[in-house]
Amino acid sequence: MKLPNQKDIQEAIYALSSGNVVAFPTDTVYGLGVNPFIKEGVERIFEIKGRSKEIALPLLLANIEDIEIYSTNIPNIVWKLAEVFLPGGLTIVLQKSLRVPKSVSGNTNTIALRVPNHPVPRMLASRLSVPITGTSANISGMPPCVNANCVKKQFGDLVKVVIDGGFIGQKESSTIIDATKDPIRLLRKGSVKIKSIEQVLGYTLEQI
Repeated sequence: MKLPNQKDIQEAIYALSSGNVVAFPTDTVYGLGVNPFIKEGVERIFEIKGRSKEIALPLLLANIEDIEIYSTNIPNIVWKLAEVFLPGGLTIVLQKSLRVPKSVSGNTNTIALRVPNHPVPRMLASRLSVPITGTSANISGMPPCVNANCVKKQFGDLVKVVIDGGFIGQKESSTIIDATKDPIRLLRKGSVKIKSIEQVLGYTLEQI
């Protein structure tokens, strides 16, 4: 893993605080982040990705404990899944707390949360004292970027700061599950294998 330049980290914190978009490495692919509480930044993410505002943006958390700050009605099984798979490549959709703006959640009452197994996004969220958005760094319809040059080529000056974390060997995005329903359902296959999740749940996941 290539350690980030601390100057880039500081510039990214300033950019996030100012409502600008930053790109950063994660344990899956490169991500695009903004401060979710600055509406102009959230709108900028949708604009540069060419993404519909009805599609919610996932949030990356600094710590597992932060799940209960940004979501509510959390089933007990979620904490078991978090213990096994987080930090890591599992994104969990939950009922959002009142803290989460609807501009991030696609005007729904749910939010997708993840604690990545990579120091950079967790460091950014920790120093910012709020989560950052964690949508993949790519124009909608194109493959997610796995290196900084790809981000710069796709977005150019539209991204204020690109933190170079080197090449990411993991080309799969996170696995997404919906924990707002009982039983839990699979929304997207990804880096965490389905059978591993099913072993914790004790039942077969239905994909929707």
